[in-house]
Amino acid sequence: MRNTIAALLCAGTLAGLTAPAIAENPTVDIAQPGTPAREEIAVKEAAQAASEASRQQEKLLKMALGGCFQQPPDVAPGTKVTIGFELDERGELVGIPEPLGDATANADVRRLYLRAATALDTCAPFPLTGESASFKAVLSNSNVLSMRRISDAKAPSVRQAAAAVHRPTTEETENALSLNRSRRIEIQRRLQLLGFDPKGVDGVFGQNTRDAISSWQADKGFPATGILGAVQLLALNAQSQVLYADYIEKHPPKLRKHRVKVCRNSGFFDIKQCRYEDRWY
Repeated sequence: MRNTIAALLCAGTLAGLTAPAIAENPTVDIAQPGTPAREEIAVKEAAQAASEASRQQEKLLKMALGGCFQQPPDVAPGTKVTIGFELDERGELVGIPEPLGDATANADVRRLYLRAATALDTCAPFPLTGESASFKAVLSNSNVLSMRRISDAKAPSVRQAAAAVHRPTTEETENALSLNRSRRIEIQRRLQLLGFDPKGVDGVFGQNTRDAISSWQADKGFPATGILGAVQLLALNAQSQVLYADYIEKHPPKLRKHRVKVCRNSGFFDIKQCRYEDRWY
């Protein structure tokens, strides 16, 4: 409503500016105020002003997000991700940014999504015109490619995220994540960096780790079950990405030597030949 009023005021200003030109050219045929033709012109001018205001808002938001977005060093060139999100009237992020499309296509897309979600979370509030709105952004591994305001009151992705926030997690949802020991260690470290101490980073989800997960869930508005789900893991990664990247830079993982058996088929008779090699990872 506020945008419409502002646009009508803008239309009135434009009409005032064009009045002298019309007076100088009496051959211009324009209806008097209050007639259907005059109202049609005002509505058209208001729509044009509102459309221009929306484009300016998209431009400002794209620039603001681009200034906060940090290029991920471990994402292949040409990788793109489309992300949907909602901002309230103060420009604050509402809910969890959701990927539009297949964000699980590969590791590069997942990393890019997490970096984009982190930028949205850390850079808010964004410049808005005083009302909530939903947006769709397309990002590459180097910058923000496009920003578009979604006309719907709520984007489907935001509704899905809201439902996921209030859905209690179970052992089945966590088992579906297929968390190996290294990923569990990473989760424990991320919780610790956010101030939810699991009292040990060993890759074992004991009671202390479950308590840390529960505390984090309660703090972020999730049901405090102590068990993770897919949306919650994405949220945890996004919220801790900056701290975790800084930690990894200061504490690079130690490589360990592994002796592996390597076999190859060679020769005219395709005979298998095997030998042992040392690999570091």
